[in-house]
Amino acid sequence: MAYLPTSSDFRAFALSLAIACFTFYVIFDLARRVRSADRGVAQLWGIGGSIVGGTGLWTMHFMGMQAHVLPIPVGYAVPMTFISLLAAVGAVGLALRMATHSKLTRFRVISGAIVIGAVLCAMHHTGMAAIALSPPVVWDGVMTAIAASLDIALAAAILVSFPLLRDSGGSAFVRQAVVSIALGLGFGGMHLLAMDAARVPPKPICFTVASAGGPQL
Repeated sequence: MAYLPTSSDFRAFALSLAIACFTFYVIFDLARRVRSADRGVAQLWGIGGSIVGGTGLWTMHFMGMQAHVLPIPVGYAVPMTFISLLAAVGAVGLALRMATHSKLTRFRVISGAIVIGAVLCAMHHTGMAAIALSPPVVWDGVMTAIAASLDIALAAAILVSFPLLRDSGGSAFVRQAVVSIALGLGFGGMHLLAMDAARVPPKPICFTVASAGGPQL
């Protein structure tokens, strides 16, 4: 089948990468704060951090979708878009919860990475489902599986990085910035692969074109 051709908005993609890198930097800062000895303060940082970090990752995801341009106008159903945002908040919340452990065992890292990676996949696919197309999007199984595996690997990298970035100071700032940039670029590459896995059949009708959104996918 000949699928609908797409083009790329490199400015939107560059912005999504910048947002991802900055968001990871903030998440690592928050990971130190949720370890506060004051349980009430730690919980407040956890709740606030989940919202801030999750919104940042979701914004990166949405900008990544905007960078993938279709030659037809599209829109985004608000309920599914909101569910996608909640998934991102939940993924960051779980990661910050794991950051409170004094020691992350191999089992915790692997199990946590699988769950967080699955939730991040849900964020992407519910966000895509917010664009109601007929005929629907066709997913390339191999590319989707690779993107999901990268999601899990990136989640594991985040969890492994928490104990390494608990210190503060000049050198810690550099380490945190380097890790945040590496993860941001990795997350952007994974998202690009996930977007390329979505194939749009010819002559689609977008039922959400009148909803929030614009002419880009």
